[in-house]
Amino acid sequence: MAVYLTYMNNRATNVEKQTFPDENYAREIMQLFSIGLFQLNLDGTEKKDGAGKSIPTYNNDDIANLAKVFTGLSWGDSKYLGDFVKDYWSYTKKLKFYPIDSSDAYLRDWLPPSSWVIVNGHEVGPKTFLGSTIPTRSVQQGELDIKDALDILYNHPNVGPFIGRRLIQRLVTSNPSPAYIQRVATVFNNNGSGVRGDLKAVVRAVLLDPEARDCCNNGDTQFAGAFKEPFIRYTNLVKGLNLTASGGVFRNVMRRAYDKMGQIPMYSPSVFNFFAPDYMPDGAMKGTGKYGPEFQTLNSQTLTGYLNALNSWIIVDDVIEYTTYFSGETYKPQQEPGFILTADYPLTRNDRLPQLLDKYNLILAHGRLSQKTLDIIKGALLQMPISVTNGVPNADDASRRVRLAIYLIMVTPDYLINK
Repeated sequence: MAVYLTYMNNRATNVEKQTFPDENYAREIMQLFSIGLFQLNLDGTEKKDGAGKSIPTYNNDDIANLAKVFTGLSWGDSKYLGDFVKDYWSYTKKLKFYPIDSSDAYLRDWLPPSSWVIVNGHEVGPKTFLGSTIPTRSVQQGELDIKDALDILYNHPNVGPFIGRRLIQRLVTSNPSPAYIQRVATVFNNNGSGVRGDLKAVVRAVLLDPEARDCCNNGDTQFAGAFKEPFIRYTNLVKGLNLTASGGVFRNVMRRAYDKMGQIPMYSPSVFNFFAPDYMPDGAMKGTGKYGPEFQTLNSQTLTGYLNALNSWIIVDDVIEYTTYFSGETYKPQQEPGFILTADYPLTRNDRLPQLLDKYNLILAHGRLSQKTLDIIKGALLQMPISVTNGVPNADDASRRVRLAIYLIMVTPDYLINK
């Protein structure tokens, strides 16, 4: 995060040189990761002032003072601002605080004489933001400044509803009711035993809430769940089919997932993630006040890419490609029979297709496929020839039917919308 949000080697204020701490991370940790832009009620709705306007959570002074906290930090295996060769392991080491000291011969080698003075990398002095003040400390106590700053953010009344809504959006529905958010935020504030921020209790509250568990959604026909983001579909396939590697070495195709669908972990195009929590897609949802964050990942390229990716993962054996990438280790062929269980083959007979579809409907789509959808898929499978001898389907024919059944389930709207 120090590199991504530019506070690596962040310097203290120098009025003479008109340099000031980088404010990027200070702003983003409030806006995106903890309290948001506007003051919230416990149910996630925005508070209003006397003129009916939303009330900002913080101002520029808050940003500037919080930025002072994240100064003096550099790589854990370097001298502050020093010219050193870092590698991937550098990212695994805890950041350190460094003062710049003219007595250090290493620094004199590259600092001009005019800079041969003692300048603290970490900003000293009090830091006031969000109505609280961090006391003056020495440079060596800079980590206590960070602890105090995080405590101030953590105890802000916005955190419960802000984090609660985002957890609900990722785990249950893009459009939770204010009452749902309030119930989750209440648990964040107090888990029932006087503990604030018990994430285990919060996730339990999210998943066990009546709004999440009611199979009929209290008769609300507008309950839309959430659109499954691309990488969730990929992991759904891997976990749902219990993919294994006979050689004991597990590979995946995350790069292929990114190339085809535009999403893999840690590759967000910006700090704002792959999609915004308040994104409203064009179409039927426009003007309804409903949000569809994950739809921001959907376009003609990513939809076509998803269909092609599924085809390569399920229908086609890309032996040559995977052998080339993984030095002799192939992806799908080495996962037989884990990928397509031969135990499924008897279910590919015409009279047992409903059982095959019920199985993968449950495994991949939580049983949410409608009967109409299941009938369409069954009709497609019936068009595929299958040879049966003494009640036993031909293995090749059966494998093709199982693969196509999985493919068609995973491209249906019933599957793509998680309810």
